[in-house]
Amino acid sequence: MLRVNRPEEAGVSSDAVFGFLKEVEENGAENHGLIIIRHGKIAFEGYRYPYSASTPHTMFSVTKSLVSTAVGFAIAEGILSLDTLIEPYFSEYFHVKSKRWKNVTVESLLTMRSGKVFTFLQDMTVDYAKIFMMSPFRVNNKFLYSNNDAYMLSALLQKVTGQSVVDYLTPRLFEPLGIKKPFWETNALGVCVGGTGCYLTVPDMARIGYCYLNGGEYEGKQVIPRFWTEEVKKHRTDTMEKGTGYGYYFWLRKDCFMMDGMMGQFCMIFPEKDAVVAMTNCSESEQFILQTFYKYYPLLFNPSEDLLSDYMKDRGERIVVSERSEQQEKSIEGAVYRIKGPALRIAKMTGYPVSVIPHALNATVARRPESSMDRVGFSFDERSLTLTWQEGEDRLTCRCGMNGEALLSDVSLAGYPYTLWSYAYWQKKKLCVVIKLLNTLATQRFTFSFTPKGMKMEIKSKPDFGKFCSENAVAGGAVPNIPYVAPLLCKNIEQIAGLLDMPVLFDRK
Repeated sequence: MLRVNRPEEAGVSSDAVFGFLKEVEENGAENHGLIIIRHGKIAFEGYRYPYSASTPHTMFSVTKSLVSTAVGFAIAEGILSLDTLIEPYFSEYFHVKSKRWKNVTVESLLTMRSGKVFTFLQDMTVDYAKIFMMSPFRVNNKFLYSNNDAYMLSALLQKVTGQSVVDYLTPRLFEPLGIKKPFWETNALGVCVGGTGCYLTVPDMARIGYCYLNGGEYEGKQVIPRFWTEEVKKHRTDTMEKGTGYGYYFWLRKDCFMMDGMMGQFCMIFPEKDAVVAMTNCSESEQFILQTFYKYYPLLFNPSEDLLSDYMKDRGERIVVSERSEQQEKSIEGAVYRIKGPALRIAKMTGYPVSVIPHALNATVARRPESSMDRVGFSFDERSLTLTWQEGEDRLTCRCGMNGEALLSDVSLAGYPYTLWSYAYWQKKKLCVVIKLLNTLATQRFTFSFTPKGMKMEIKSKPDFGKFCSENAVAGGAVPNIPYVAPLLCKNIEQIAGLLDMPVLFDRK
């Protein structure tokens, strides 16, 4: 079976897998192994050290589903039927006299409706058949989860085939699926314990589930009788658990039929999702494992089938495309704009000039620009805007792609090299320019508004200077670390620093 590199390649969310495993561990439980198969591919396989793919693991009541599978083979071979009565095959045992024995059939055992009394406190080393035949009938034949019912089917199969269930299943199920004959607990009589006792690896369990998913076929060969893969998942009886039904030793839950073992052993088969989830766990509450799984289930088989990959494809700057404004471009072509007004004076007072370098970045570099942007010019061609300006002694030229593309420009400012990735577009009568300084973490978003006599430039910076100052005020020693007082002072600093982002005015020359 093909193994993909990432779960998304098989339509499985890696975030959901991570969330499930992490939450299980954080709550003191252990996931020993997990395999997810979708669309015929192994989307995920992982183990918790020291467990591994080759570690046989107790299956508890997953064993019942294997007994059901053995019954399916026996019916297909004409050895048994769903109507086969149990009493005649165990006539050597003393048993209570009752007309209700006529209702104790293979099917009633498969649906946990034998009507016989059962307690999980029974000693499993003794002869279960003897206990079953002697135990009284309950008031009704309603569903009662019972290891005795499953044991009786195991014992019946041994009687009619002359083989233990594990020996009977080995050439029919295990070997065709490439599964080594598993260890299966037996009692003193050599009968496989039907309600529990089989040990499988997680890959073994996943192969069996995958075979059921595909109507009993595996690698082009019919292994499990096809009719049985349909019969086991039909709702046969209600249970005491809300939202669950029961088939032939398979639990029926949201979107799936499943093999279910105590303490978190599960093989979940999702026909509509074309998926199998097999896992082994150690949890006092198997319901916790199920609840945690279904918490992440809505994301696990998300229809996008490639959440992380799709996210990575769409991640990043989305270049804005707009119609060109030829009239506006002609009106500003060749003009020179000189800085003036309050923004210029504040820049001189604070030491933070108006620059293509954001203030938050300027605060961290050893060489910062000392003069504000001046002598700004614009020139247009078919595919780009060339933006030029002066910062002190440095003359900078930035080519900004238009028509849906970005361009690169290399500049030098205050002795440092910068690579500018930039594009421009028109937003009504405003010219918008986005410049990313690729060898830093910074982005500048300029918006230019024009009049016949001048220009207004607004800047939105990332990182934001006000937030930068607020976040670092305590660590930088500008604000004392005093509860309740520090947050208020930091908020004031953020507002004051925000004044540096006021619009910048230019005269047209």
